[in-house]
Amino acid sequence: MIRKYILSFANQGLISLFHFVINIVLVKLWEPAAYGVFALVLVIVWTLRSVQGAALNSPLGVHAPRLNRRAPRALLELALSSVNALFVLLVFLAVAAGALLSGDDLLSPVAAWAVAAYTAGSLLINYVRAYLFSYLKAGIVTAVDLTFVAISGLAIALALLAPEQTSLASVLGLLAAGSFAGAIVGFVLSGQPLRLTLKPRVLAYYLAPWRDVRWALAGVGIINLQTRAHALIVSASLGAEAFAVLAAGNLLFGPIRMLLVAWGKITRPYLARCIGQDRVGKISESNRLSFIALGLGFTILFSGLYLFWAPIDALIYGDKYADMKLVVAAWGLVSVLSSCRSLLSIPLQSMLAFRQLALLQLTGALTSLVAVTVLIVFADFRLSIFGIALGEAITLLLSWNLYRTENGRLTGSRPKTGGMPSPTLSNV
Repeated sequence: MIRKYILSFANQGLISLFHFVINIVLVKLWEPAAYGVFALVLVIVWTLRSVQGAALNSPLGVHAPRLNRRAPRALLELALSSVNALFVLLVFLAVAAGALLSGDDLLSPVAAWAVAAYTAGSLLINYVRAYLFSYLKAGIVTAVDLTFVAISGLAIALALLAPEQTSLASVLGLLAAGSFAGAIVGFVLSGQPLRLTLKPRVLAYYLAPWRDVRWALAGVGIINLQTRAHALIVSASLGAEAFAVLAAGNLLFGPIRMLLVAWGKITRPYLARCIGQDRVGKISESNRLSFIALGLGFTILFSGLYLFWAPIDALIYGDKYADMKLVVAAWGLVSVLSSCRSLLSIPLQSMLAFRQLALLQLTGALTSLVAVTVLIVFADFRLSIFGIALGEAITLLLSWNLYRTENGRLTGSRPKTGGMPSPTLSNV
């Protein structure tokens, strides 16, 4: 298990480093207006990935590992893969139409199709990773991520060697190519044939975890409202150039967020198995290790920013982005609070506490939305980050209380957990 954790972090560390470097390169190369459009595309992609994670990847990582029989799990996975294929196709068409009709001068027809291709490719590779992680196949995920970085990394090479040729279309086109190639490598190495179906009896297996999925979707929608609404508000009211300032300050904390994603992908199915096998003591053990690692990570990161802020500011931001110290400090506070909240959500999702999570997140999201709007309208838009921090703080406190309640209930009663109720296997 330790080897799988190490591989998982190595994989996500590689992806995190890639995204960190390409954002720094583009911040330096492009004007704020152009980088703002790119950052908005990333917000859209990550929002859609979070929806996919709740609707499809979560059942793969939480519900499927709880099934003790192979046949029900295989049918659930077939249903999820089929729904995911339809989801990716619809998203591709919707994003292409939206980009083509946006009227933005920076979104040429070629760039619009590149946005749609990257969005679809990102969703596809994200699902493949989730499938592999559900079987704890971290080694194959490594091959997937190496393929993605090898091809998408050409965008960094292009920016450094031919900056005048580095457009939004070329960068997103290379990211799309890397995503599709990585997904294909994952399919091939997994040894599982790509199977899709439209049979109602098979698709009905998706209804089995729907009670939890719908609350997971509600929770994702609320979290997106809390963490990403500022992007739409600032962009709509002040333009992409203003949002570029906020996005540029936030990029320094991308590595921490990406590592948390890796931790969740490997830990969620592991804890689900532990609960299914009545080894609930592993939940507290995993949580303690999570927070110790997070504390060490932030200590190193904040120490580096404090000691080397002057060269970091000059190297990354320069004259294009002035007075970034406050923006970075505010995002640092948000990152600490949101990371702690994310760590608590991992065991809660493994306990299937999706409904309770969604309801408590709603309180923090509404607080954040009001605070962000007030700060943008009546103060400096940079201060809107503190509105996000307020919502995260409230959500974190409520999540901690829920975790203590659910963990105490689970360890006290230790209920028997069997296979998930499923449709009949006959005539499928």
